[in-house]
Amino acid sequence: MEPDCAPGTAAIFLFSSRPCVVCGKEAYHNNFGALTCDACKMFFRRAILLGKEYSCNPADGFLKSTGMHVKCCSCRLKKCLEVGMNPQRLAKLKVEIDAKTRKLGTTMKELLWRDKKRQGNLMNFYSTDNLNLETIVWNPNLVRKMRRDPNYLVTPDEWAYLALYSHTVYFLQFDFVKQLLFEDKIKVFKFNMLPLAYFAGLMRTKNEKGDYMYSPGGQSIYPIALQNEYKDNHLPLTTLCSEPVSRLLELDVTDEEYCLMNIIFFCNPGLQGLSEAGSEILHTEHRKYFAFLLEHCKQKHPKSFIQRITDLMSFHSKIINNASAMEGLFSLFLANKPNYKFYMLIEDSFHL
Repeated sequence: MEPDCAPGTAAIFLFSSRPCVVCGKEAYHNNFGALTCDACKMFFRRAILLGKEYSCNPADGFLKSTGMHVKCCSCRLKKCLEVGMNPQRLAKLKVEIDAKTRKLGTTMKELLWRDKKRQGNLMNFYSTDNLNLETIVWNPNLVRKMRRDPNYLVTPDEWAYLALYSHTVYFLQFDFVKQLLFEDKIKVFKFNMLPLAYFAGLMRTKNEKGDYMYSPGGQSIYPIALQNEYKDNHLPLTTLCSEPVSRLLELDVTDEEYCLMNIIFFCNPGLQGLSEAGSEILHTEHRKYFAFLLEHCKQKHPKSFIQRITDLMSFHSKIINNASAMEGLFSLFLANKPNYKFYMLIEDSFHL
């Protein structure tokens, strides 16, 4: 607060209002050098920090009491400056915001590049190696990759394996993941790989303007034998592939938001059984990337960023619950078909 009254009367003005010198509404303290209401304070802050340029609109009508046109941003900003609101008081804050913006931009470029590489590996390479999750986390290079023949028809089982593998490799390349103990890595990857590979498939479908998730090759994501098992009741299978896509389309989640959500969801410090050091590493990274997502939402949705980030973060419970439902479907299938063999990476990720 910036009081401009004598010490003896300061307490009175703390609890009494005076007219805002910009718009005439109730004001309780000085902001940036003038007595203003909170609305005019935030208007001035946004206008200066975002470098807004306004043009006067006489059609808004002139309000004699304030000396400006009603709802005219140009008149309002001019009045703010005339009554003594000082842009220099925002200079330090502007420097800090510019630094945040640059850091966010650099981070987004890196995450988008990493995810594009992940998608390229999924679509262009192939492997017949059948290694379990622990082996791949220990050394992903043990999986021998070959360029996929475009004419080769990849089965749903193989797409699932390749999706899980490409996502595992994606996260293993982050420096903070390399710092985790091997035991912590296994816990984190076992918990996350199915829901996050599922999330990636949903986002791919959204970007393709589809309303139902298929494999990258255009087939059902479910093995034919599993489809046959549920042929009399397809609803559980179809719901998992359609309902979340509708929500992504409704929210119009961007690639930038997806990349940040993906890593925020991965960095779950509350997983049971993690070492203290592992939990602290994930907690630090979770806060860092959440701050990036919050800043991104503030920039893209300045008037509704709180609702935006709430909607985005609520999607985590959706993919966790749906991944758990998918595990249940696969477990029930194996109970009826115990001789059916999945890739070991699928078994580990689905907890089969």
